[in-house]
Amino acid sequence: MSLGSNVLGSGVLGTSGGQSAPPGGPGFLAAWVSNIKRVIFGMKKNVANQGIETQLIDINGDPVTTGTTTVNVKGDNGAFAAGTGTVSHEGDGCWQYIPSQAESNYDRITFQFLNASAITASITVFTTHPQSGDNYTRLGAPVGASIVADLTTIKNKFPVNSELHEIDAEGRVRIDDASATLVQQFMDEDSAIKTVLDSIDTRTVTNLVNGRVPADAEAIDGNASAATNLKEHALRAVPVTFAAGGTTTTAVLATVGGGAPNGASNVIYKNAALVFSAPAALKDQRALIQSYNAATNTATITEVAAAVDGTAVAVLV
Repeated sequence: MSLGSNVLGSGVLGTSGGQSAPPGGPGFLAAWVSNIKRVIFGMKKNVANQGIETQLIDINGDPVTTGTTTVNVKGDNGAFAAGTGTVSHEGDGCWQYIPSQAESNYDRITFQFLNASAITASITVFTTHPQSGDNYTRLGAPVGASIVADLTTIKNKFPVNSELHEIDAEGRVRIDDASATLVQQFMDEDSAIKTVLDSIDTRTVTNLVNGRVPADAEAIDGNASAATNLKEHALRAVPVTFAAGGTTTTAVLATVGGGAPNGASNVIYKNAALVFSAPAALKDQRALIQSYNAATNTATITEVAAAVDGTAVAVLV
């Protein structure tokens, strides 16, 4: 940040007592008038890396671009002292001084630019306060070092088993897995809720059988015998698939209960019933097995609406 130097001020050269015209002719007079002391505003107080610039000219009004330029600094009502900042020539006689942060820590600062070939230039600056929230003082902090330290202090106000035991560098509260959660504390205090939830947990399915949920029916409408009867009936209703070659009165068995049909007895399936579920032309139709040829797996059945081919599916009861 560089502050300009073209406002107003008073000359450095002159005579005491009665003021006489400066020596050096018209060129010097123009230079003397243009380089009068300036007063500016805007430098931030106690902030580093701020530049202030001025134009150095000689007695003929020409810019001074060479030589060694030094800067004296005076803060408030103190005395001038050699500046500890950095001086540089910016070009065409414009010289810049970057004061140290300590040199900017005054309400009023005077910078005096000195060069053996130039008219001395003085600039007085009235500083302003930084407008950054970084310099605001934190209010009401229980610890004061940082927000994280404050949160840690607040955290310690909670019971040890309240789970508020870990605060990260961003100030976020983390859950401590080593202790019970607040929900668990509530559940432990309400035994009725805990009992019900524990009961539900014991009833969840943990092992599937061929992708299906295993289930045991101990009673139907409170009747254990009904459940037993249902089981026995279900065991006697076995799935049947068919091979091609059947007609509306014959069916060639392919599988019975997932395995090969009985090939040893001609009476094993006699008088059993077939209840078809597919295809659509046979769906929900029933047929009685009148006879069975174990050698060819062919059953003679009561007539149905369509031929029993390889797409047919039924239950043998």
